Amino acid sequence: MIAVLLGALANALARWDYLSAGPSPAGNDQPNNFGDTLSSGVAGPIAGVVILLLGIATVLLIRNMNSRLRRLPKSFDKTDEQK
Repeated sequence: MIAVLLGALANALARWDYLSAGPSPAGNDQPNNFGDTLSSGVAGPIAGVVILLLGIATVLLIRNMNSRLRRLPKSFDKTDEQK
């Protein structure tokens, strides 16, 4: 049983090595660029803008939460009028 599992694992690793190192099975010898066809690097600036927008949104949400917390009453104890 263990020998069968080890054989299957060896076959899977051999296939992984074939898929990652060699040319594609379809005969296309071009490397996979995962959709990045732009010649200049734009991932860094775009990620910076996204992080900046997330930071601004976080600051605005915290300010809104603090203003709502300030409007709450000091205590939620029921008085005689509310009973």
